[in-house]
Amino acid sequence: MLLVVDVGNTQTAAGLFSGGGLVAHWRYATDVRKTGDEIAVLLDALLRLEGHNRKDVSGLAVASVVPRLTGEYVNMASTKFGLEALVVGPGVKTGMPVLTADPRQVGPDLIVDAVAAYETYGGPCIAVDFGTATTFSAVSRAGEYLGHAIAPGIEISLDALAN
Repeated sequence: MLLVVDVGNTQTAAGLFSGGGLVAHWRYATDVRKTGDEIAVLLDALLRLEGHNRKDVSGLAVASVVPRLTGEYVNMASTKFGLEALVVGPGVKTGMPVLTADPRQVGPDLIVDAVAAYETYGGPCIAVDFGTATTFSAVSRAGEYLGHAIAPGIEISLDALAN
């Protein structure tokens, strides 16, 4: 099974895939103080809650906008799962050309959102992600990443209105 992790600024989402389908998913607070060991304990417990264990995981992919934690996930994958983590970032081939002025500046979260939307719905499409920031990523009919817009997230917007 493939364990995928999306490390966001405030929350981390993880999913377990088997045979191309999602079999379990979790969301937990992102904490930059966590070590790879602590992350492994958490993932191990979440896997067990769904009747799985680390030995069931044959691949691990990480898309992270928190550089401090990216390394922790990579080290944890190696030391606790015996796997080499695939880190989504500049240079990783997704099959989606990035047609922006500087493709290296497009975050991995935006790329995986766009790829997932295109693979699910085809193009043209817009992938919307309601995280710490609300992002809109545009994909062409041909499956090219055209660009994105970033706005304050729902929680930040509500706080601003209330204050």
